[in-house]
Amino acid sequence: MQLNRAAAGPVVPVNLNGGVERRVRNTRNEERVLNIVRVDSETSCRRISARRGLFIMSVWRILNDNNLHPYHRQRVQELLPRDNIARLNFATDMINRRTENPNFFSNILLTDEAGFTKDGIFNQHNSHLWAEENPHAIRIGRSQYKFSINIWCGIIGNYLLGPHVLPPRLNGRDFQNCLMYTLPITLENIPNEEQETMGFMLDRAPSHHTIEVREQLHYLFLGRIIGRHAGNNAIIHPDII
Repeated sequence: MQLNRAAAGPVVPVNLNGGVERRVRNTRNEERVLNIVRVDSETSCRRISARRGLFIMSVWRILNDNNLHPYHRQRVQELLPRDNIARLNFATDMINRRTENPNFFSNILLTDEAGFTKDGIFNQHNSHLWAEENPHAIRIGRSQYKFSINIWCGIIGNYLLGPHVLPPRLNGRDFQNCLMYTLPITLENIPNEEQETMGFMLDRAPSHHTIEVREQLHYLFLGRIIGRHAGNNAIIHPDII
């Protein structure tokens, strides 16, 4: 055995950390890691580990001990140069209306539609089964027999309007019928004085802005519509134009 060792040479320990030599965490290494993050805040622990020859967990601890945490970018709506003026005008208009009527914001009718299917919404990331062994649990996520339903709801102040079932594929005529026949019924519990002054806000769905729908909205909420194509004396919301 001694002869075999002598022939083979010295025994070299196997590095199980992917070729990265382990180094002791010290002030110098911490400063190097922090300097990298200061220069490039979008770098990763893996890149820092490969660059400085540190364990990934050591990089994590250095960053966490210095109150540095990874945050995701938030997706926001694109803004064009003309949007700044539109937003300023909208904010000014809202302030003026609230000055005239302190209850203005609580007297805006907000409505929307949402589609529901048999499959529903399932977040796999937050679903766990604690067990000593893998139970191979399953969850049915797709069905051969499908259905969908389109629900309309509204909210104004402390009142919830609906729900009301709409056709699966909503068009302008269907939404006009909703305004003509369904909306008056859902507003029965709202005091008349609030109905006469309340605003109506809607999004940019194509079915909300047909000629028939606009005429019906102007008849019901003249000068109190918040949205695009709102007409004269109405409120043009800059984010839904």
